[in-house]
Amino acid sequence: MNLAAELLARPHFKATYSLAGRTRRPLPSGLPTRRGGFGGPTGLADWIKREGVDVVVDATHPFAAQMSDNAIQASQACNIPLARLDREPWQPQDGDRWHTAPDLASAAAAIYDHSKSGDRILLATGGRSLSHFEHI
Repeated sequence: MNLAAELLARPHFKATYSLAGRTRRPLPSGLPTRRGGFGGPTGLADWIKREGVDVVVDATHPFAAQMSDNAIQASQACNIPLARLDREPWQPQDGDRWHTAPDLASAAAAIYDHSKSGDRILLATGGRSLSHFEHI
């Protein structure tokens, strides 16, 4: 069961599902939904106060570091609890060939060093980090 379903199953909670404005085809949650940014941590804190939020749950994508930072700052400013829902990390399986890298530039260099012309590469990253991989 996902978080939205868990909250819907508990009618004593009033939850709001908030999505980034660039989310193109969100999965339906059944919860009241808001879309778009808050205007940084101050805007989020203002929204929290206006809506009477008692707890913030940060279930953002791991690449959404800015939103997570905003949630931390806003919940502290409003003196309310913040819960972080982390995804389970992928675990290597037999036959996998994982290469770890300390940063995006090193990851791009490793792909370049370990591949040859004509190789097909699946790159799963956020759009803001694509510039690190343009030379591949």
